Amino acid sequence: MTLPELMQELSSRLETTDPLLNEDGGVTVVFDDEVAVEILAHEGRPGFCFVSTVGSLPEDAEAHGAMMRELLEANVFGDTTNGAALCIDPANDEILLSRSVNQASVSYETFEEELAGFLAVLRAWRMREADGEIGDEMAEPTESVEPVGHNPMMRV
Repeated sequence: MTLPELMQELSSRLETTDPLLNEDGGVTVVFDDEVAVEILAHEGRPGFCFVSTVGSLPEDAEAHGAMMRELLEANVFGDTTNGAALCIDPANDEILLSRSVNQASVSYETFEEELAGFLAVLRAWRMREADGEIGDEMAEPTESVEPVGHNPMMRV
């Protein structure tokens, strides 16, 4: 299924008649009334990506450096991100989590598994950010995240 077909199926499963895709070919879906995930079509290549905000960058320069180090270390081999990437949005001073699916067509089940895996990682990193643990050398390190298998669609 292509991204428009996946969004049509998601719309059907959410029992909404509103089209989910915006004019740019993307959509923002809010889970549990608090976690917004953008689903965007890649420009000029097949596939799509999930993007969401983890939290804000610290203003303190020392904390900023420690956080950057942890975010970079977390991206190595994707063990603590399930293949997603932690990155910085310089325009908004935010930490983002992004995951690309580089296939022109995927099954709805694969889409759902990818989204569930992304949400699991996002929630873990958002919790760490909210608790002030990212970049805190005294905090427990983030554990590896096992890829998520097929799950029924999470509550939206």
